[in-house]
Amino acid sequence: MASIAPPVRRLVAFERRTIEPGRTAVFEFEIGPDQLGFWTTTGATPEFVAEPGLFRLHVGATLTSTQAVELRVV
Repeated sequence: MASIAPPVRRLVAFERRTIEPGRTAVFEFEIGPDQLGFWTTTGATPEFVAEPGLFRLHVGATLTSTQAVELRVV
């Protein structure tokens, strides 16, 4: 359970690619603590934290046409 309520969706990686109809392609993005974490100001000084938990990554052409994969951070 996250210590704060994170945004429902947040853009962390973007690259526009064009694929011809009927073709397939492989794309790679590195997703790490910088993309999964957030700043907290509950203490005396702001702190960047990446909490463990389940993340759902969406990949697709539009917000309504995505495929999802789940990633568990421990």
